[in-house]
Amino acid sequence: MAQRTLSRETRFVLSLLVLSLVPLACNKGRYGDQVGGGTMSSPPAGIPSESANPPMGDTGARAKDTPKGAGATSADVAMGDKIFHGKMAGGTCFSCHGQDAKGTTLAPDLTDGQWLNTDGSREGIESVITNGVAKPKKHQAGMPPMGGAKLSPDQVQAVAAYVYSLSH
Repeated sequence: MAQRTLSRETRFVLSLLVLSLVPLACNKGRYGDQVGGGTMSSPPAGIPSESANPPMGDTGARAKDTPKGAGATSADVAMGDKIFHGKMAGGTCFSCHGQDAKGTTLAPDLTDGQWLNTDGSREGIESVITNGVAKPKKHQAGMPPMGGAKLSPDQVQAVAAYVYSLSH
């Protein structure tokens, strides 16, 4: 039987399909009540709040408390962290880059200062987030624009500020 391989375009389309399903599988509310990235105002009785106990696996490469990059504030970095980790705006970044942003077989490490598809500037990172990566240099799957989420320009800037803060 002849072995068939998928074209680069087919693999890209499949990666877009998988990424479009990630919010449905991963963004369910922490306590199982909501789908789509929504959050509860408080946990059910007897369950500690997230501020007291961060979710398991959320070791997250946390940004420093100081503003990073030209024009970014600590609030921008904090919002970008929430989007990156799927706690806001349907962000799915962590599903490919990892909870700690140290990369996976699908996407590169964002903490090491080595940039594959940008110069590492905030503007360059924003461009990659906005436009995606159709032809990755080292990884199998491409990145759709905004990781498949629908982010506002302010949200894109916040994610860029967070990612920038991870390695600068």
